[in-house]
Amino acid sequence: AGAGFIFGSQSGLPAEVVTAIAHHADSTQAKTHRLTVALVTLANYFSKFYGLGFSGSHLEDGELESLSAWTVLDEDIGQTTNIFEVEQEMQSFVLRLKPELHAMLKV
Repeated sequence: AGAGFIFGSQSGLPAEVVTAIAHHADSTQAKTHRLTVALVTLANYFSKFYGLGFSGSHLEDGELESLSAWTVLDEDIGQTTNIFEVEQEMQSFVLRLKPELHAMLKV
């Protein structure tokens, strides 16, 4: 996140993007744009967990519930997020998405 923050800042990226880059590992540390940071944190987690993208990282079960993004998200929406339901919806989405991604890579 440090190198990304420096790159984003020096490249003139919007503050919201730079903040998301800087704090995506711990959403609770963001002072501004907290919802955006939390959503980027979750997107980063799901992309790694389902092997989407090219980071080479892969996550194991059990880490989803411990993400700080849930605290920020719950504060923003004013209720507790049903993490199990979100995870189920993501599984369904990824099953539909993967064939499309593979098709795009073959072009």
